[in-house]
Amino acid sequence: MDNDTRSGFTIFGVSIAVAVIVVLVGFGIWAFLYVQSLNVQREGIRNSNEFFQSIQTDLTKSLAEYTTLDTKIAEAAGNQDLINAYHSQQKAIVAMMHQEADKLTPQEYKELSQQIRDFLIAHP
Repeated sequence: MDNDTRSGFTIFGVSIAVAVIVVLVGFGIWAFLYVQSLNVQREGIRNSNEFFQSIQTDLTKSLAEYTTLDTKIAEAAGNQDLINAYHSQQKAIVAMMHQEADKLTPQEYKELSQQIRDFLIAHP
């Protein structure tokens, strides 16, 4: 091969390498900006009143379910298997309520109804 051909292959190879690098850097920048955009959107949703209201509603419903199970436990006197099942459901409800409450900031937690906060404190 003569020098012109070798030089042509070298220029072509360098051009391809530069193009690949440009594409990879461009993709990296796009991916970074996309992730940042998602984080901003996620934070906006999280800071919205709807987020807090949704969790408060879920916690209120769960507390009502827990209380209903208390009544069922009293009615099931003598049926230990049924009582054990109800207690297991109550444990699951308490765990779920704590998971939901953990999604809140300390300030949001303070805004929960006193009844829910008292329940969560009484059922660690």
